Amino acid sequence: MIDEATENFIGTKILPRAGAAVLVLMFAYLVSIAYEKGFIGPGTIFGGAAALCLALIGIGQWKRNERAEFGHILTGIGSCGLYFDFAGGHFFQHLYSGESVVALFVALSLVNLAYSLWKATRAFLAIGMTGGLVAALLPLQGNQPEMAAGLFFLILVSAAFVAARNKWADASLGLWLAAALSAIPIALNRASTWPLGVGTLEIAGLIGLAAFCWSSRRPQATPAIAAAAATLLTGIGAFALHPGLQGAGHIVAFSLAAAAVSLLAPDQAFRSTLIAGAAATALWVAPFGLERTTTLLLLPSLGALCCVAALKVRMAPCLVLAGAEMVLSLVPYTILIQDRGIEPRIDALYLLIVVVTCFAASSLARKIGEEAETIFLFGLGVALGRGAYLALTTFGLLGPTFAFTAAALLGSFVALAFGFVRNFRSLRMGSIAALALTMIKVVLYDLAQASQLVRVAILLILGIGLLGAGYWYIRRDASRSS
Repeated sequence: MIDEATENFIGTKILPRAGAAVLVLMFAYLVSIAYEKGFIGPGTIFGGAAALCLALIGIGQWKRNERAEFGHILTGIGSCGLYFDFAGGHFFQHLYSGESVVALFVALSLVNLAYSLWKATRAFLAIGMTGGLVAALLPLQGNQPEMAAGLFFLILVSAAFVAARNKWADASLGLWLAAALSAIPIALNRASTWPLGVGTLEIAGLIGLAAFCWSSRRPQATPAIAAAAATLLTGIGAFALHPGLQGAGHIVAFSLAAAAVSLLAPDQAFRSTLIAGAAATALWVAPFGLERTTTLLLLPSLGALCCVAALKVRMAPCLVLAGAEMVLSLVPYTILIQDRGIEPRIDALYLLIVVVTCFAASSLARKIGEEAETIFLFGLGVALGRGAYLALTTFGLLGPTFAFTAAALLGSFVALAFGFVRNFRSLRMGSIAALALTMIKVVLYDLAQASQLVRVAILLILGIGLLGAGYWYIRRDASRSS
């Protein structure tokens, strides 16, 4: 049996909307039959459709005080019908020019946005914004990106004002996404210059961020993180449109502007999250506009600066920024190794910066928890292992194969030692897994390729290291028992 609440929902919400949709479909079918039979012409179709839509809007306003938003439903159906009628009058009936249909769309969108502001209804915000953004893209058919951008900002600013005034934070994020998707065709139009395309995308992001900050009355973590991620994605999109040194410059400028707009947020924690998103945009994206060797050294250096900042401001966001810098530095590092190789002195300098940054970050991460510190300690072991490999191969002490084995053993034992000192099980388990993989390599490959003396040295080092690790476990177990 259907309970009373379900029945009321079906009767008040579903049936009126379904009935309105069926009436519109019936009218469209009736008009198509009459046009096919020659009873009516294009002008009659356009006028009749407009009259029906206006009648629905009029009835909706007459019944706007009815319960369950019955009047808003009729008004919304009529408004959407006018968009289709205006489009059909130009594209199919050829009654007026493209400039006229753009003007009609924009005017109707502004009316819908004004109605949304007046009655505080989200549905008309969506209708007005969607119709307006579609209108803004129509001039692109004639390769007029400047006009498209002007109409785009007219609708975007109006919609952002409505969302912010009504304190609709979720609608502001939706508006931001719709604006970003609409800015892409403007930026990619063949008549667009890069300042117009990049500027449209970045300014749209700043407007969306401002609307979000203004409309967030009760700060929550999830929307703030979503807005910070949207800032980062906006920066990545703008950089993809215009990479290189100039791209790095306008990404830094965009990040500074986003940080300034974030100050509008109503809460300190909220502001910190948004500013962290702006900082991530500059620290993670801008370095890739520089020369690869410069990028390689700059990324971990910026990570070190994030560690310094962690001493003064919130710890977690700064260490997240630092950790990401370490990971991102692997991109130019790998590209340079595969492309033309890295000069040993540059490689050594890079590893030195990484070791210092990981050590500093691991010390600061103790205030956050085991997981955060484990990441940086394991990264420290990997960096030391890579440094050992570089030293062994540069000075000709070992060939690449055995130098890799020695480096893997060193990095694994260093990480394992940190796991015992800090009593981190996850770090110990990760180190043991790395040792296991190294042992497999030794047994299946190294011993078959090495001379007798090298075999003895490998087995001796591996055996002593494993015995030492086992003894450390025994001592640890004994200390717990006593």
